[in-house]
Amino acid sequence: MPVLLYAVYHRRLRLFAAVIGFLVVNPVLFSEPDRTDNWLSEVVLAERWWYEQGHTTFEPQFPSFINYLSVPTFLVTLYAAIRRRPRLTALGGLLTIGLKVWFVDELVDRYRSRRE
Repeated sequence: MPVLLYAVYHRRLRLFAAVIGFLVVNPVLFSEPDRTDNWLSEVVLAERWWYEQGHTTFEPQFPSFINYLSVPTFLVTLYAAIRRRPRLTALGGLLTIGLKVWFVDELVDRYRSRRE
């Protein structure tokens, strides 16, 4: 997110393309980790588990409802980066990241509680 916003804000087309390229290849770029007893690995496992349960990214229930908040937040942030409004870009970027972390943390909590 920060690199994407930087690329848009500073009009760096190559950097923007590199970020998009990385997002495309990221799921297949790294091998399975040796250990999964850490929060970041649990995020991936929890997201897989959540979608395997038949949930979708946008549902009218918590925690998926958080994603409804993150979309307009991201769009305002992207607009701020395009218009070169540094404070709004930074604040929006932090808020967008915060909403994503909140969403995946809720999934991790649910994933952990189902294992216990």
